Amino acid sequence: MRPTGASLQPAGVGLAPRGPAPPLAVQPGMVGPPLPPVVLGGSLDQACPEGAAVPGMPGCTYGKWRITNARLMQMEYDFQGDFKVKGESVKLAVDHPTATGDTGWRVWDGGILLAKALETKLKTWTSKEHPVVLELGCGSGIASIAAAFLGAEVYATDRDCIRDRTLKNIALNQGTIQKRGGSCEFKVVDWNNIARDAGNVPRSPDLIIASDVVWDDSFMVPLANALDALHKDPKVPVVLCQKERCKEMDDKLLQVLGQAGFKLVDRFGSKEATPETEFHHDAVWFCVLQR
Repeated sequence: MRPTGASLQPAGVGLAPRGPAPPLAVQPGMVGPPLPPVVLGGSLDQACPEGAAVPGMPGCTYGKWRITNARLMQMEYDFQGDFKVKGESVKLAVDHPTATGDTGWRVWDGGILLAKALETKLKTWTSKEHPVVLELGCGSGIASIAAAFLGAEVYATDRDCIRDRTLKNIALNQGTIQKRGGSCEFKVVDWNNIARDAGNVPRSPDLIIASDVVWDDSFMVPLANALDALHKDPKVPVVLCQKERCKEMDDKLLQVLGQAGFKLVDRFGSKEATPETEFHHDAVWFCVLQR
């Protein structure tokens, strides 16, 4: 299910607040023909409304996703020792399934794949021995914890309502994080208050990551504004991992990020992300962006 009709105000960093954006040419490296202009701050698709109100989002009702793959990897692990990064167990306190509205409390398939991709590709994305990694929309913290297992200095960021659950997960893994020479801190970064929260990230990152953070089009502009505020070094890559729910929406996401100045430099699937076949998922894809 996906909400339609939501209209979130952009945080005001560099992008037009409402109305149609100017046509965008295909960015270098983008695949396919130019996309139509993006309507910022509104819903891309009003099809198939079911009428149920989305809690906490006045005027927003549920519609239907076109699901391309029904597999839910999060249901295949209890995260009490059966999910590993570099041979170390990532332990998480999670809910199966998540209650409506509690999206940050579940372990999303994109987070699982991003954690495994970091295991094999972190040194490709940054050459530093102990890089500063910033995760946007960290939710359960699975990818941030994985990066910390790999020796990174990690800032896991999300809304304040996610803080306690993420801190609990970090604490469950603190012994391994310290043993592996990493660190992981939670910081509040609300994309809709990015002017207020950008200063909560104390260091400039060497890598920015995010997974399954755009499952509705209303998150696209806030994400672009957050990246605009936090991404200062053009050499720093941004790695997004998404589970495809609607191809048109994924294309629109790349277009919105292109408008914010982020160029697609690589796009690949789960088979390129990890050699472990149990994590190969046809609906999960990655993109690497730079300014």
